[in-house]
Amino acid sequence: MLSGGTRESTIIRDDQGISGAIGFVICRRNATLARMKRMACTAICLVLGFLSSRAGAEPVLVSADPQAGFNFPYVLAVPENIPQEGPLTIVVETNNTGARDDFVETTAATLKDAAARGVGPMLSRYIGLPLVMPVFPRTRKDWQTYTHALDRDTMLAEGSLERLDRQLLAMVADATRRLEAEGHAVRGKFIICGFSASGSFANRFAFLHPERLLCAISGAVNAFPMLPVDELEGDAMNFPLGTADMEAISGRPFQAEAWQALPQMIFMGAVDDNDAVKYDDAYSGEERELIFRHLAEDMSLRWMKAQLLCLEAEPRINFVTYGQVGHWTNRQIGLDMAHFVQEVLRESEQGG
Repeated sequence: MLSGGTRESTIIRDDQGISGAIGFVICRRNATLARMKRMACTAICLVLGFLSSRAGAEPVLVSADPQAGFNFPYVLAVPENIPQEGPLTIVVETNNTGARDDFVETTAATLKDAAARGVGPMLSRYIGLPLVMPVFPRTRKDWQTYTHALDRDTMLAEGSLERLDRQLLAMVADATRRLEAEGHAVRGKFIICGFSASGSFANRFAFLHPERLLCAISGAVNAFPMLPVDELEGDAMNFPLGTADMEAISGRPFQAEAWQALPQMIFMGAVDDNDAVKYDDAYSGEERELIFRHLAEDMSLRWMKAQLLCLEAEPRINFVTYGQVGHWTNRQIGLDMAHFVQEVLRESEQGG
């Protein structure tokens, strides 16, 4: 699924595997027989890993440390099957624990998710990656500040919520220090992943800090991944629709070359009808109108148009559509994500 220095394509998967490419996008790579054999061996190893369900250490709750740059606690989980040689790669999935006014409940839900649910915990357990999961609050009182999705309101928030993206970087730096204190070497770049709200967070974070990431995986992104464009037909596409005001909202211009070089996997279920674009907590009325005007209200059509607009920038993105899948993940998706990450790690080790 990863392809050297070439750009990626859009593919459709059914329950049996890859069924073909969307007609208007052609995959520009020629896999050699050796590569195909390596992929087959990797798939066998991943299947065995999924079946073995290897247990990991209990997640640890690290307290907030404003002096270190993060105002909220985070969960650090280190599985038993981390590699004994070479640097560790941290995987991050932000919490997606719903709107709760009681922060104790949010913390408990995050600890539970870090131990069981989500694409981050799955990658952590089956590949052997340390997991960082922040405990970001999302309250009913401030329901339009969708922290778990890193929406515009969140990027403009002040006080304890100011710049959650930078707070997340501080958490990763703190986790790195803790792992190094235990004698581990830790890779400088990390993996961010997510599904639904946390998938949107991962997708948007990749635009903000592409140079800090080894790769990014974003699932169930409302058929609307953020676009690498400043405008469409004369309309400014501001964050989180596009990059028009990236410098104003983040403090620096969009790092286009770093984003283009970043390996990404973005996926949707073909029958996913969970459309956050329609709701005011996820998008403003103006943002919704722009999405519907320039792409589509229908999710399937919007998903196809968004892919085309992204691929015009020639990024290293695998867009994948899973047939007969709604707003959920399954074993095939898990295998694909794990294989994608292993290919990225292999490429990194080879200096690619």
